[in-house]
Amino acid sequence: MGGVGRTDLPGGSWPRMLGSIQERILTLPDDTILWPGHHYGPSPHSTVQREREANEFLH
Repeated sequence: MGGVGRTDLPGGSWPRMLGSIQERILTLPDDTILWPGHHYGPSPHSTVQREREANEFLH
């Protein structure tokens, strides 16, 4: 929800994380509901379309 997770811990890799998001999440239908592992703000979930359009880490 507006983020992508951390890659600064041991074993973390920004290229691998971004590739995984692009291949496994952004290929899903736009109306697919995404439920994060934590509660982020007023809405407990998002959609693929909303993250594709508004998530600054994916641009």
